[in-house]
Amino acid sequence: MRAAVVARALLASGLVTLVSEAHALEPPPVWAFNINGIGRVPQMVQTPDGRIFAPSMEHNGVFFYTESGVLLGSFGSAGAGIGQFNKPTGITIDHDGNFYVCDQFNHRVQKFSPGFLPLLSMGSLGSGPGQLTYPTNCAFSPDESRLYVSEVGNQRISMFDKNGSFLGSFGSAGSGPGQFDYPFAIVVEPNTGDLFIANELNNRIDRFTGAGTYLSSFGQLGSGIDDFQSVVGLSMDRAGNLYATDQLNNRVKKLTQSGTVLTVWGMFGYGPGQFYHPWSVLITNAGGIWVGDAQNNRIEVFYDAVVPVARTTWGSLKTRYR
Repeated sequence: MRAAVVARALLASGLVTLVSEAHALEPPPVWAFNINGIGRVPQMVQTPDGRIFAPSMEHNGVFFYTESGVLLGSFGSAGAGIGQFNKPTGITIDHDGNFYVCDQFNHRVQKFSPGFLPLLSMGSLGSGPGQLTYPTNCAFSPDESRLYVSEVGNQRISMFDKNGSFLGSFGSAGSGPGQFDYPFAIVVEPNTGDLFIANELNNRIDRFTGAGTYLSSFGQLGSGIDDFQSVVGLSMDRAGNLYATDQLNNRVKKLTQSGTVLTVWGMFGYGPGQFYHPWSVLITNAGGIWVGDAQNNRIEVFYDAVVPVARTTWGSLKTRYR
C-alpha cells in the first residue's frame, strides 16, 4: 500500500512518467551470442540484403556480418587519405546502396559506393557552415533529402544532401530545450520524419522536427528506471519503439516514443548479457538486437524471449534501480 502511495506521489510530481506502480514490463530479450574483439562500435546499419555493418574505432575499418554473426569482410584502413579512417564512428546507407561513414578524427563524412569505393568527402575541421568537429553518428530523412550528422565537438546537428552540399545546422551548447551536451545517436521516425537524438551528457532523449525545430524531451540523470547516465545509442523497431543504450548504468532500455519504459536489461560485467559501457544498438530485419558493448570490445546479440517469462512491475524495478 505504501509503495502505491509513493508511486502516485512521484507521478503527480512529474518525476516518474510510468502509468502506475503495477505497470507491467515486457520480458527482457535473451542473449544469443557475442562477436568479440571488434573494439568500440558507435553505430551500426543493416542493408536490405541482411548484411550488418559496424565501424570499429580501434581497427579503423568497417566490418560486415551476416545476421548469425559470420564475418563477411571489411573496408577501410588507418589514415587521412581518401577511403581511410581515423576513428570511424557512424554509418548509414541510402536507397542506392551507398554508405556514409562519420570519420570522427578526420572531421569529415565519407561516401562510399555499394562496392566500397570512395566517392566523396564532406566537411573539414571547424565550426563554420559545412565544417565538422568530431562527427559522431548519421542518419537520413525518409526522403533522403537531408543527411543528419551529429557533432560532439560543435554541439549541433549539421545537414547535407547526398552530394555533400551543406544545408544548415541546428542546436547549440547547453542544457536548455533544443541545446546539446554531446549529441550522439540519431534515429529518424519514418512516418513523421521527426528526429530522436541521444543528448548524451544531458542524460535525455530529444525530439525535433525534420527541419530542426525542438519538440520535446524525456529522461534525466540518475539510475532509476526512467533515468539515464549518458544515453548514447538509439535504434527503432518496426512498431516505432525506441531502444537506447544507457552507458554508465550498463543497460539497454526499450521505450515508447513518449518515454514510457517497456523493458530494461543488463548490468555491469564481462559475461553473456552483461555490459561495460554499451554504446550502440541496432534492431535487425530478423528481430535481433545488436548492442555495441564498448569497453568489452564486442557486440552482444539478443533476441526476444520465445518462452514464457515472468513479467516485472515498475515497483520491483524501482527497488533494483533506485
